Amino acid sequence: MKPTMIYIYSNDTGLSKATRAELVKVLEARQIEVADTYDESVDLIACIGGDGTFLNCAHECRLPETPIIGINTGHLGFFQELMPSQLEMFVEYFERREYTIEKIKPIRALVTDRDGVHELIGINEILVMGMYAKLAHLAIIMDDTPIQEFIGDGMLVSTSVGSTAHNYSLGGSLVAPQLDALQLTPMAPLNTSAYRCFRSSILYPASKKVRMITRKSTVGDKLLLAYDGFTREFSRVSKIDVTQSDSQIQLVRLPGYDYWEKLKGKLL
Repeated sequence: MKPTMIYIYSNDTGLSKATRAELVKVLEARQIEVADTYDESVDLIACIGGDGTFLNCAHECRLPETPIIGINTGHLGFFQELMPSQLEMFVEYFERREYTIEKIKPIRALVTDRDGVHELIGINEILVMGMYAKLAHLAIIMDDTPIQEFIGDGMLVSTSVGSTAHNYSLGGSLVAPQLDALQLTPMAPLNTSAYRCFRSSILYPASKKVRMITRKSTVGDKLLLAYDGFTREFSRVSKIDVTQSDSQIQLVRLPGYDYWEKLKGKLL
């Protein structure tokens, strides 16, 4: 039997560095190897930081299939499972295999512009918006059915786990992570005699595809796409197709985990 190996990903705050050092001591005392770099032979990724660090970890490790345990040294910590004071407890549960796995499916955007097709992956969300305070004018199509001509600051598509992130600040709905759904939430939609846009978010099955087609007021302008804290600029975008990704991320949840208690504790 090969020895258990854990890769530790951490941000560079003082608390995170101290937590990493303590975790290494706990693991070495139990003869658990600590990997210097991540590869698929690793049994577990321990991510130390906040939600932003977790998202960076997942992207830098190329959306790993390896389970991830989050150790919160940040602020909200929706993805993070335990506090630095719980390291011994966590390792005991891990060695006894007393945990469950929460599977997260990201979303994928295929952006078609003058240079070809570009893929973006978002664990929380993907946001399409105009550049330099310009409005984005987008035809929104669900599968093959046009549902609105949107004009406003932007349009956000979020996953269930991402419903507590940017989506929530835009007034979108909170969605239990067990619900296999995506959410379309407008950012500052324009409502005039010329343009009528939905002002509320739309919750829809994750199996559906949303297509955004740029209209004349957007063609020739740049669009900014933001995903999980990352941004990319595109010029002369013709369409953006957003679907659920085939990849998935596995979060380790320890005994006693309660999503609703965490939601209440973090947001109220």
